[in-house]
Parts: sequence; C-alpha cells; structure tokens
Amino acid sequence: FLFFFFFFFFFVSFSFYFEEALQVTPYKRVAIALDFSGRDREVIHETLRLIGGGRPAIGLMHVVESASAKFSGQDSSDAETLEDRERLEEYAASLRQAGLEEVRALVGCGKPVAELRRLIEEFEPDVVVMGAHGHRFFKDLLFGSTADALRHRIKANVFVVGRAEGSR
Repeated sequence: FLFFFFFFFFFVSFSFYFEEALQVTPYKRVAIALDFSGRDREVIHETLRLIGGGRPAIGLMHVVESASAKFSGQDSSDAETLEDRERLEEYAASLRQAGLEEVRALVGCGKPVAELRRLIEEFEPDVVVMGAHGHRFFKDLLFGSTADALRHRIKANVFVVGRAEGSR
C-alpha cells in the first residue's frame, strides 16, 4: 500500500510540474547582435525561427570598431560607421516589411563586449541571438569569444547560432 501511495504522489506531483513547464510565454523583446561577417542572414533567419509566429520588439545591434568609432564613440562619422549604420537600418527595414512592427537599429562604437552589454542593458531583451564568429580553438583561448564573454555580463539568455563553416 505504501508503495502505491508514493507512486501516486510522485506521478501527480510530476504531472503538475510538467504541465506548468509546458506553459511557455513568448519572448517580448529580442536582441539580435550582428557582426557583418557574412552570417547575418543566417542569424536573422534563426531568430525568426526562434520567435515562431510571435511579434516581439526586435533590437538589431552592431558595434563599429574603427579607430574613429573607438575614439569618438557615438559621435563618430567615418565611412565605416556610416556604412554600418546604413546596413543595420536596411536589415531593420526588411524585418518591418516582413511584418515585425517594432524594430530598432542600435549601433555601438568601441569595444564589442562593452558596447553590446550597454546596448543590451538599454534594450532589456528576454534573449540575445548572435552568431558564432568562427575562431579556432587557440585564437579563442588567446582572445576569448564575444558570446562567451557577453553571456557572463548580462541577465538575458544568449542563443548562439552555429559555428562558421570550417571551424572546429
């Protein structure tokens, strides 16, 4: 009898837990960090798969690392900064055209991890989606991974989209 009591108690408790775990709330705010490495469309595509048919606010993020951007910050107006802002706005326009109503293009200037952290803190996303950059093992040991460094500095979950082709 005692065995059946414990079995019933465990089964009922597990059922309630499992039922509660299946009640998923959709993302309300999603950050997409792009590095313009040629994998941006893949990262955006995977983000759209991740959100399903939902319509969260999207924050497209990119950090310009030119000398001018590092020195002048947001006041930078060199060719690279202007081109990167324009490219990010083009991605934002495409997402709006695809039916996502609230899409913001957010550009940082300087060090990628610090600037992405700042942009993410300002945007307050539920999840950050970014691409793996394709470094190899030894380069990651020396320089670290932006995704890895970032995930330790922000509150949001980080979803990393695959490895670049040829990396191991």
